[in-house]
Amino acid sequence: MDAERRHLHRLLKRFARVSADSTMAELLTESRRQVIDKVLSQRTRSVVPVLDQIYDVGNISAVLRSAESFGFLECHIIAEMRRFRSSKRITQGAHQWMEIQRWNDTEACLQALSARGYALAATSFEDSVPIEDLPFDRPLVLIFGNEKDGVSPAALKLADYRFHIPMYGFTRSFNVSVAAALALYVVHERRQALGLGGDLSEAEIARLRRRYQARSSRLFRSYAGKLPPN
Repeated sequence: MDAERRHLHRLLKRFARVSADSTMAELLTESRRQVIDKVLSQRTRSVVPVLDQIYDVGNISAVLRSAESFGFLECHIIAEMRRFRSSKRITQGAHQWMEIQRWNDTEACLQALSARGYALAATSFEDSVPIEDLPFDRPLVLIFGNEKDGVSPAALKLADYRFHIPMYGFTRSFNVSVAAALALYVVHERRQALGLGGDLSEAEIARLRRRYQARSSRLFRSYAGKLPPN
């Protein structure tokens, strides 16, 4: 790419970034804006999945897609950073609609969430209650463990609750992505029955609206979305 084309490319990137934050809504159809507002009205931080040392990128991606589909905004991933090349590879697209934080240390992650007022509930076969017995009327963290060993000892030690998904066959366990999808569905349905849905503040909705409008633009995806952070 010669100097003139590189200069034009930089200008397009700069324009896309500025437009993404200020005028992107004007580039969207009315139906798309309505979809964004409907999604935002149902978004919640009251349920947060935590993925504790899950190795398989496909499983992580599947959990994130399920969480986003049920309206959950936030997710935390505890794992060695070297296991992942980029957030796009981890999330397979769901990342653009969610807020994802990665941690190296299980205790640091769970203590931070507990300090924010969340009850910590870890999947476990031992000394656990059915998922239906969890407290759905308060902020809740759902901790899912890896494919081989399950939830880590550190997470089990800090958990306020241990829960399982009832099973009625010979198979002892679900795949972690399936277990997460089932658990998130149950929590979503129980919260809906209690009249609990979207609970973001107006300021947070406004911030996310700008982000979602930007992510819905082809211009942003072509240029600004490929830029590294400032």
